[in-house]
Amino acid sequence: MTPNRRILLMVVPVGLIIGAVHLYVASLAVFVFRAGEPWTSWVAVLLGPGATLAGVIVSILSSRMGGAALLILAALALVAFVLGENEHMGNVWPFALGITLPMAALGAAFLAASRSDRAAAAAS
Repeated sequence: MTPNRRILLMVVPVGLIIGAVHLYVASLAVFVFRAGEPWTSWVAVLLGPGATLAGVIVSILSSRMGGAALLILAALALVAFVLGENEHMGNVWPFALGITLPMAALGAAFLAASRSDRAAAAAS
C-alpha cells in the first residue's frame, strides 16, 4: 500500500464526517439569518462550512486540487467572517477553530497525500 493510500484511508472518513457536520451547521445558519444580515455572513457560510463536504469529495478524486481548494476556501471564509464582524471580534476564534482550522487541516492532509503520491511515482 502506497503512503498516499494510507493517508487517504485515514483522512477521507474524517473529512466526510467533518464535511457532514459543517454542512449541517451551514444549513442551520442559513435558516437563522435575518433580513439585515451582512453579505459577508453569506459568503463566510457558503465558502466555509457550506463547501467543506464538496472539497472533501473533490479531494477523493484529486487530492491535490481538493486540498488546495480546501485551504483557499478556509482562508477566504475566515477573511469574510472577520470583515463581517466589525465590532464583535469575539466570535472570530470560535469560527476559526470550529470551521476554518479543520478545513485547513484537511486541505493540508490531502496535499500531503498528493505529494507522497508524486514522490512515490518519481522513485519508481
